[in-house]
Amino acid sequence: MKIALAVDVFPSRSGVTEAWLSQLASRLLRRGHQVHLLARLFTAAVPSGVHAHTAGRAGSPAAREAHLEAALGSLRADIVHGIGLGRSADVFTPAEPAGLEGQGELSGGPRLAGLLKRLARRLFPLAVQPGRRAAPPPLDPRTLVVAPSTMVAGIYGSCHQIPPEQLHVVYPGVDIKKYSPHVRPLRRDTTRRKLGVETDEFLVLWVGSDPYRKGLDTALRALRRLAAAERRVRLVAVGGLDCQARQKSARHLGAADRAIFVNQSDLVPYYAAADAFILPSRHDPFSLTLLEAAACGLPSIASRADGASELVSDGVDGFLIESADDEALAARLVDLFDPSRRERMSRAARRMAIGHTLDRSIDQLVQLYETIVSLRSGVAAPRRAA
Repeated sequence: MKIALAVDVFPSRSGVTEAWLSQLASRLLRRGHQVHLLARLFTAAVPSGVHAHTAGRAGSPAAREAHLEAALGSLRADIVHGIGLGRSADVFTPAEPAGLEGQGELSGGPRLAGLLKRLARRLFPLAVQPGRRAAPPPLDPRTLVVAPSTMVAGIYGSCHQIPPEQLHVVYPGVDIKKYSPHVRPLRRDTTRRKLGVETDEFLVLWVGSDPYRKGLDTALRALRRLAAAERRVRLVAVGGLDCQARQKSARHLGAADRAIFVNQSDLVPYYAAADAFILPSRHDPFSLTLLEAAACGLPSIASRADGASELVSDGVDGFLIESADDEALAARLVDLFDPSRRERMSRAARRMAIGHTLDRSIDQLVQLYETIVSLRSGVAAPRRAA
């Protein structure tokens, strides 16, 4: 198939799509498809073999959509998959809107109706606050919406009155060869020495480039609780961080002597070095790092306000907490201090990740693409083994 992937900026900086779009393009290419990537702005090279097209320019959402439509008209693709852009595409994946950072806190939990309304205002503010800025054009009723989590599907469907049959959930998948428990004996000791972490210290990993949304302050408060209880525990925070500013925050929260901040994009050494992964997000469509950590055999403690938490079986391959609950986070970390329990959960985390591979995620998308093409042509789509 000739497949066009459309996004405003490549690589996207909106949630999971940053890594996922490059992986999707590369895997489709490997499967023999012709892949075209359309974006208003390219800030990095596209994967080798993918055709790049500059489409459109900055402007209102409606203007960006019109520019994209013009570019797609001459391309004549079999399938158009829009990621945050291309609302008349065959397949549309909502991208997290800009400006989400620094908004009010979400708590998650049983008060589902109120939560959905509050979360909708944060994830899709233009849909529920139309008077503030120009809203994007309405979604074409023939477009299939593919969301990265059930949480996002529910919110987006509710905001835009999309019928259930138009909504699909395809969880992003993980490369289980790149992310594997085999990296632990190879990289663990070396990475811990570089970080200055003792062999008998319990090392907790947090990953992210948005400290507020990813709940770094919650992690630091939990660390302070454990330090006060004289637990030998350290935190390494990795990502696109202003390390100096984060160290200042850690001092303010009383956890500076236990926290290490690293501005690094290669996460594999840190998955290898850590004993547990934490994801105390305030709100996130889907944090792919949870799957990467699980594939490396790391049990996770995740907030229910993150779409990735839908993959966690509480108490089996990880723990679930409410967002901003540093007391619960500290308590669950204490549970993971038990080596035998941690080992059991480590094996379970790897099994969970194996059930959500990148290839499986691409299979599901390709099946949707083939169904759309076959319905157009009147030919039944080929069946795939489960």
